Amino acid sequence: MNIKKILKAGFASMVLASGFAVAMDDMKFYVGADANLGSWSYNNSLTTKANAAPFSYTGGFKKRNTSLDLNVGTKFNEYFGAELGYGFFQKTKLFNSAGGNPRVKASNLHLDVMGYAPVADEWNLVGALGVGRMNTKVTSINNNTKHKTGVRVGAGVQYAFDDCLAARLMARYQKVGNSSNQYVKSLKSIGLGLTYSFM
Repeated sequence: MNIKKILKAGFASMVLASGFAVAMDDMKFYVGADANLGSWSYNNSLTTKANAAPFSYTGGFKKRNTSLDLNVGTKFNEYFGAELGYGFFQKTKLFNSAGGNPRVKASNLHLDVMGYAPVADEWNLVGALGVGRMNTKVTSINNNTKHKTGVRVGAGVQYAFDDCLAARLMARYQKVGNSSNQYVKSLKSIGLGLTYSFM
């Protein structure tokens, strides 16, 4: 993407945000973090690079993982919003049939449209639909890196302590990839998080 396209996209985003701000008096921004416990499905064998020998990590890959998501978002009104986040996954070891001690490092950049359904004074049901770009890297095996973008969905509940601070519990599913050279195929997680809104 060239610089002109980036500038045009940035200008269009500012105009759109300004329009929302004028049209929606209760629009507000927030920051937050989620601590997640996840489980991912993965390929049992793959080729790290072209013409490289496949390796197997069946039984050696840590299926369960923990991650931390840092988020920034906006609520357009009481019912809709958007959220951009970046997730850091716990490093995990895997078994290489060819020997060595490779490790997997993963991160996830995601953008979600958020929906809120008030059910009580302080409680909201929360839904999320978006896309995530998973980055997985196997070190000590040619330092091979894979990138894959997939659809993600989520559902949960949020409790507001006051006008600024809220806690939420979210379950999420993200599709990563099915190709033979993709490390992770899908990710399921449940997370507990806090958000702080700026008035």
